[in-house]
Amino acid sequence: MDQDTQDLIDRIANGEEKLLSRNEICKRLNVPLVTFDKWRRTPSKDKPCENRFPNPDFYIGGSPRWSMTSFKKWIETCLLKA
Repeated sequence: MDQDTQDLIDRIANGEEKLLSRNEICKRLNVPLVTFDKWRRTPSKDKPCENRFPNPDFYIGGSPRWSMTSFKKWIETCLLKA
């Protein structure tokens, strides 16, 4: 296990990092699940914010979860390209 993964696990275990589900991310971005799933599969060259969404940081009970840190990095990337 690399150091970044261990640091993320420590932050989650200590309550310092929030994990987001697909539904939570869609709600925050005000987009349907279909759009979000498309972003996960295929980057868009025409729309800068639709670059490929990162893979989940974890799967919990088979459900993908992203750290708030990963989510924020993706948003920052979108804002820089807009």
